[in-house]
Amino acid sequence: MTINARIKTVRESLGFSQTAFAAKLSVSPSAVAKLESGGNNPSEQTIKLICREFGVSYDWLKNGVEPMMVPQEYLDRGKVEDILDGDNEFVKQIFVKLAGMPEEWWAMAEKALREALGMEKDR
Repeated sequence: MTINARIKTVRESLGFSQTAFAAKLSVSPSAVAKLESGGNNPSEQTIKLICREFGVSYDWLKNGVEPMMVPQEYLDRGKVEDILDGDNEFVKQIFVKLAGMPEEWWAMAEKALREALGMEKDR
């Protein structure tokens, strides 16, 4: 499968029209049509944008190496890294304070959140 076909697979598997997919990437629908048909090959920047925007594995999009989607855990870790690398000092301070909480506080926080969210404890 070509990279062009993999781009189409991403779009279709996520249920996007070419127009909606194009809007997420800030390109024209005709640009998406050309990418999917092989009329244009994606730039490295476009490949990385598709991966970042839709949670697609770079290795899959570029080379066809499974899995197609990046596991949610990695996406979440990436979000934390983005926060810590970002400019919002307040949010960074919250993460630092959370990281320094004593273990017994985590147990209390877990209990309160599970009750508030109606979640059962993992077994």
